[in-house]
Amino acid sequence: MKNIFKFTQSNSSIFFYILSGVVALVGINFHFGMTFYLSRLFIIVFLIGLLVRLSLKASIYINKVALVFGALFFLILFQHFISVIISERVYDGLRQIFIYLGVMSLFIIILSMNFQTTTIIKGLKIFLAIGLFQGVYGIYQVIGGPFGWPTYQSIMSFIPTANDKTVDGFLYSGAFGLFRAYGFFPGDVSHYAAYMATIVTLTISFIMSDPRSKYLKIVLFISVLALLLSLSRSGLLALILFGLPALFFLTVKLKVISNKSYLIFFLYLCGSIVALMIFGPKIGDLIGFDTSHLFETVNRRIYDLVNAGQDPQGSMSIHILTRLMALDAFTLNPFFGTGLGVNASPWFSETYSAGWAGSHSHHFDILGQTGILGAFLEWFFMLLVAQYMWRGLKLKQALIHEKLILAGLFSTFILIIFGNILYHYFLNDFVWYLMGTGVALSRAMIIDSNKKKQCLLGR
Repeated sequence: MKNIFKFTQSNSSIFFYILSGVVALVGINFHFGMTFYLSRLFIIVFLIGLLVRLSLKASIYINKVALVFGALFFLILFQHFISVIISERVYDGLRQIFIYLGVMSLFIIILSMNFQTTTIIKGLKIFLAIGLFQGVYGIYQVIGGPFGWPTYQSIMSFIPTANDKTVDGFLYSGAFGLFRAYGFFPGDVSHYAAYMATIVTLTISFIMSDPRSKYLKIVLFISVLALLLSLSRSGLLALILFGLPALFFLTVKLKVISNKSYLIFFLYLCGSIVALMIFGPKIGDLIGFDTSHLFETVNRRIYDLVNAGQDPQGSMSIHILTRLMALDAFTLNPFFGTGLGVNASPWFSETYSAGWAGSHSHHFDILGQTGILGAFLEWFFMLLVAQYMWRGLKLKQALIHEKLILAGLFSTFILIIFGNILYHYFLNDFVWYLMGTGVALSRAMIIDSNKKKQCLLGR
């Protein structure tokens, strides 16, 4: 009898490397009646392969960690399915269920493959390499937008895509009078910004592991610049308020890196951003590119953030309003919610003169759509992920560079979870890839640590 998840070490590694690259491309999609994302197509093909092996009477073996998460996922899906049944928008709810199935399958697959620490770290390097490509492409969109330079959308126009709010691959914001960086994401700059924020956080942890790497510093610079050019406040705030402080706490508290070293690095990063804001317009003048409007827009976005709620028509005021909508949805059915995927309903327009109930926050959305039961199950899952990653960080026998990478993954997790208070990007494939990889790395480190203990006891 064969284990359907048991591959040769080389085949398993190749699978993870391809998965890391495909997931990092994120938004590339094809639309043939339904939307198919490149990463999810890869997962579907893999699952079909597993079913074929199962049909050949191969035995199924999943490690205990994957089984625990799998059982929890079943409960989450069951509860969410109940919320769909009682909702007014069954089709939207079922579509959300399929998205949950896709990202949860990605998480379980990563855990079930039993990757070694070296494989996981190499896969993360591929993820960062594609992140660099995403950053460069985002900067290209901002510079090339006014000139109509070719994009992958215009070159590959014969392939139908969906959910793309761009024109020939460029996202122009009339309100700002600017082109915005969004990479390969289908027209959603906030999702792109969150993605680039995770790249920044993870890259810093790799730099701590390898301070001499010039390549990693280039990745960091490009990802920070792309994040700023997205003009997304949620991604930048998630990085500043959650990602970087979490990395500081983990590396200093666990005595992986000194307080002084991190402070110097943090000041360097902040200084680079300030220098970019001050000298950016002058650099633009030198190369013949007018950047004055860009920096004026950045200042306006910051002002709107600081003075949130004062302007009724401001975006921050609207974001506050949408969260109130979600809380009202919660009061309608506190236990099961108004139904997964319910983003519009007549009562919303009656209450708020707006027909959209999406709160721009995953946590508020899930509370309003699935009630306290659905929200509790998802929050429990997040707590379980955090607890397991923390176990790996506390290991005494683990190598320092492995702890640093795990600290980076844990920090991206903190960034993602708390960042979803600010926006809703929880169901993106890259989010579940990073969470699954964090748990997988921690598990691999725990196994290696136990082996070292046994060796010491055997002497």
